[in-house]
Amino acid sequence: DAEPSHEEYFGFDDMEERVEERMADQGVGPRLDIGGDDWSASDEAFDDDVWEDEEVWEDEPQTGEVVGAGQRGGEGGGYGPPQRPDNGGRNMPVAIAVGAGLALLVLVTLKLGTALAAVLVTAVLVLCAIEYFSALRQVGWEAATAVGTVAVAALPLAVYWRGLDAVSLVGFLTIATVLCWYLVGGGGEDPRVLEGTGATLLGVFWIGGLGASASAMLLMPEGRGLFIVAILATVGYDVGGLFIGQAIGHRPLSSASPNKTIEGLFAGMGCALLVTIFAVVGGLGPWGGMGAALVLGIGAAVAAPLGDLCQSILKRDLGVKDMGTLLPGHGGMLDRVDAMLFVMPMILWLTLALGS
Repeated sequence: DAEPSHEEYFGFDDMEERVEERMADQGVGPRLDIGGDDWSASDEAFDDDVWEDEEVWEDEPQTGEVVGAGQRGGEGGGYGPPQRPDNGGRNMPVAIAVGAGLALLVLVTLKLGTALAAVLVTAVLVLCAIEYFSALRQVGWEAATAVGTVAVAALPLAVYWRGLDAVSLVGFLTIATVLCWYLVGGGGEDPRVLEGTGATLLGVFWIGGLGASASAMLLMPEGRGLFIVAILATVGYDVGGLFIGQAIGHRPLSSASPNKTIEGLFAGMGCALLVTIFAVVGGLGPWGGMGAALVLGIGAAVAAPLGDLCQSILKRDLGVKDMGTLLPGHGGMLDRVDAMLFVMPMILWLTLALGS
């Protein structure tokens, strides 16, 4: 082939073709892939995801980012821990309004009767299941979505109808149906049965199984009060951990939830403990004594962060920041009730143990 002329060699007419050839020769993929309607970072370009509310240590600010004094490269050039994000990326007025609306809905429903409250519990859990299975589908997991969603709806209704004994029946039917779903080809031509079955059953018993404890609670004579205690304990943990953690927190808690701090964790647990004690002593529980209130408070204070962090590791593994966008300022419904899914059964079983 003839040698290119000076103008051809340094010209820009075929620059795009030459860049593509060079990238192909070096095996370098594009930094951005086009999938559907969205732009998403390719795996070849980035190893780790950075969430909206994640604390980032870096030498230079990202485009459009306001760097706090505690971040590298920020005002004063400090090299200490990064400055805490503002409200965890939340729109606080909207979040407060949504939270108040949900609280009003719960109170009105409880006032109208426990049966209607059980229906509300079922509706909330179904929304959580839809978010969970949608997240699985987005990352390519072949879960038995329809079977899992129906099972999540069946658990709280069956428990309200027949008590906790119904869990074993619904569990048996769910496991058998999920396996039969794969047996008849529901998972496609080359299903990953163990992966899909495990993910499906995790969603069913994490969301529906733990959530069904709310229905069992509503069957108890003091159930409405305990239901409110569990909600107040969860809200106390969330609110206390958020605001106190932002005020004094500086030691990161876990890579699974990088926006949380150790100080915020203990602040949230303390608030959950105090709120539960005041609520039970104030007459919302079956007993008014400090001993029972302290036991329930400790249980709620331990369960709330476990529920929160367990969901965080699942979201981290799926590569999502929130499970959904249903609730402005909060994320998805599952993001709102993750801690409550652990607090409800903890309050229920401690109450049953103390009562016996």
